[in-house]
Amino acid sequence: MLNSDDYDFMWQALNERLQSLELWELPNIVVVLPEGIQHLTSLQQFHIKYCDSLTTIPEWIHNLKSLKRFTLDSCPHLTSFPEGIQSLTSLNKLYIHDCPILLKRCKRITGEDWDKISHIQHVLLHPDPNHEENENSLEPQTNGCNLFNKSWLCNTSKRNHG
Repeated sequence: MLNSDDYDFMWQALNERLQSLELWELPNIVVVLPEGIQHLTSLQQFHIKYCDSLTTIPEWIHNLKSLKRFTLDSCPHLTSFPEGIQSLTSLNKLYIHDCPILLKRCKRITGEDWDKISHIQHVLLHPDPNHEENENSLEPQTNGCNLFNKSWLCNTSKRNHG
């Protein structure tokens, strides 16, 4: 059986090489992600899917300076982003799917976490909390967005935030 020092060594050994990490269906992640992930500073893509118990993205996410794409899919208890996500200047694609609490918090301008993610060039929210379910009632705030089967891919650098 591995102890926590062994896991830390494993994560640190992967640091130089690992560019993409996918965590799928990990029911034992109770609250937060394994701390060793913070050592993966060369990580460019990070996908977390079907982690039902995950409630928190840890503040150490800011250590993943090379991260370009971050996907959160079907993590229904995920509650918010940490302040540290704002310092990820390489992050240019954020995809959030079927994370209802987080989706509400990421609502453009009025969501509690919007300021934390507004620097990200492409934010894809599904279902999009910014719009009604009726496809025919497109609001003016969809400028700079493309509709993909009721998902919105928005280039936040081209939108008027006022």
